[in-house]
Amino acid sequence: AAQKKAAECAPKVEPAKKEISQPKSCLQRWLSPDPPQPRKASRAALPGLAAYFWTGGSPEAHAIRNISSTGLYVLTEERWYPGTLVQMTLKKTDSGRPGAVCSISVLTKVNRRGKDGVGLGFVVQDGRNSRRGQTGEPQGVDREGLDQFLARIGHGSG
Repeated sequence: AAQKKAAECAPKVEPAKKEISQPKSCLQRWLSPDPPQPRKASRAALPGLAAYFWTGGSPEAHAIRNISSTGLYVLTEERWYPGTLVQMTLKKTDSGRPGAVCSISVLTKVNRRGKDGVGLGFVVQDGRNSRRGQTGEPQGVDREGLDQFLARIGHGSG
């Protein structure tokens, strides 16, 4: 009888309902972004490689944490919004070769912001619209030129 009374007094537990997640608002996405997607290409740290970009003053060398054939992570205090296009010059600073051989100008697109810098992807020319001015969009570097530069600075075959 005591067990029956205890069962009657115990609160009824309803089965857990599966919550349907609502889409995140813009503020929620900003405060708690989704985890980064897995990288598409292997990254390598290359000492002596620097990134230069213009922020209104004299361009300064910024260290590059790592680089791949699809993008790079630049150590900087700048925190551009994802999607921002940034023109950069990448230069191998510890090479005995002439600067033009070991530097390249690339258009990049901000993919993510970190505590110590930004992750950027290379904007590569589409072979179909490779002539300048054919589209109204900024033109990136061609894939072959980027791969050749990466090979010259010691990042495998690019």
